Amino acid sequence: MSWCGAVKKREFLFWLVAILAVFVRLVHLLESGDDPSAFQPLVDSRTYHELAVGLAENGVLDEHFLWQAPLYPLLLAILYRLFGVSLLAVKLFQILLAGATCFLTMRLGRRIFDDTTALVAGILVAFCGPLLFFDQQLLATSLAVFWMITLANIVVSIQQPNQSARQGLPLFLGVVGALAFLTRPTFLPVVLLLVLWPYRKRICLKRMGLGLAGLLLVLVPFGMKMQSMTGHPGLFPPSGAINLFIGNNANFDETIGIRTGLPWENLISQPMQNGFQPGPWNGQPYFRAKVRQFVLHHPGDFLKLLVRKTTHLFSSRELPRNLDIYGHRQWSTVLSLLVFKVGPWGFPMALLWPLAAVGLMASGVRKNWLLFWMAAAYSLSLILVFTASRYRLPLLPLLCVFSAQGLVWLWGIFRQKNWPQLVPALAVFVVVSLLVTLPGPFAQEKSNLLSEMHYGVGWNYYQKEAWPEAEKELRLATLADPTFVEAHHFLGLTLVHQERWDEAFGYFQTAVRLKPDY
Repeated sequence: MSWCGAVKKREFLFWLVAILAVFVRLVHLLESGDDPSAFQPLVDSRTYHELAVGLAENGVLDEHFLWQAPLYPLLLAILYRLFGVSLLAVKLFQILLAGATCFLTMRLGRRIFDDTTALVAGILVAFCGPLLFFDQQLLATSLAVFWMITLANIVVSIQQPNQSARQGLPLFLGVVGALAFLTRPTFLPVVLLLVLWPYRKRICLKRMGLGLAGLLLVLVPFGMKMQSMTGHPGLFPPSGAINLFIGNNANFDETIGIRTGLPWENLISQPMQNGFQPGPWNGQPYFRAKVRQFVLHHPGDFLKLLVRKTTHLFSSRELPRNLDIYGHRQWSTVLSLLVFKVGPWGFPMALLWPLAAVGLMASGVRKNWLLFWMAAAYSLSLILVFTASRYRLPLLPLLCVFSAQGLVWLWGIFRQKNWPQLVPALAVFVVVSLLVTLPGPFAQEKSNLLSEMHYGVGWNYYQKEAWPEAEKELRLATLADPTFVEAHHFLGLTLVHQERWDEAFGYFQTAVRLKPDY
């Protein structure tokens, strides 16, 4: 086969795997229609959705729009303006974005390893259950994953010896880095690392200047526009201070599993109870002070907590944050096959982490030093706040590349019967698999998020005055967790609206019995 023919075949295979990733997600989308939350935005998704609807339909852009990182709700608003308020349109867009992520993962695998590793990496991404699930949630996860693999491809291109081919890449790196930061502030250490890194073992002020220029090209006009419209530049969302407190306090097990409803309202009202003015920005100093007090007065506990959060990051299980991926397996055969746990052992991470360790052992960390530090910088930013399944997902395409290399290398030395290399490699695999599996169970794994999901869906129906639908979901919430006070309360209200007074009174009594000061 000629060189040109080989290139065409390789590109065809890459496109085929990317299309396969899209197809698998479409199948999941079709078969998960029975999931009550499939088209019901909950918690953070509801916030994004409501903000985007307000901007798309009524032009509302105020300080509340900046509660979380603003790029994703801006993207939602654009999609709503183009296609109407359609959750299906958003899901299809994110499925296509997942296909692009898969393709970029294969390009990265080819650039740092070979075509075989690239194809295996693409297949791993295409069938990665956690990615598949969150690609269809109204969350910034898919966009964050896309930015991470895009940044990785750019930095590998910058490192290529062809000077003319990479002259404009530092500027592009800065632009993409700014967009990633506006999607999730936890990208900031990654972006600064990549912009300031001395590529090819020498410092180039021109390249650094172009990278910083790319950052400023996005952040300065964005910040000025937000400042003029909302009174805040919108670069660091006020929710960041609360999240920092949730992940760094003496009662971590309690705050990390905080429930929607009254517990959350009580948390965000603490600044006002301590003399701060109402408003999303006014409570930031209070929560930062609480974190600073914890770190300075209890440094030993803070360091222990960092170690605990590190085990969360590397856990083989998917740790929930408002959404528990395991609870949604019942509505999707594809999802149930691609993500599950057996006791403490979680698929697929219990295989991806050890395979990636073997891949790094085979290729050498020094050869992939920048990608290693890129992943480490993002991981550190998560550990300093807190880790959950959806927050660590941007690491997965990188992880899949090195897992693919580990798998290909293991298969190669097995076929060669190279026992001196195979035995220690398998030992590394087993040790890492145990390290990521045995710790736990963690506090956030003990939350009953299935009841919260039904409660959230019931609340959505309650707001729309769809009383029978609200009653059904709220009943399911009370059955899943009989101690869920808010579910009993709103089920009672739902029954009142249907003039079923006696039934309603029973649920109000239960709510008061569970929480007398409710």
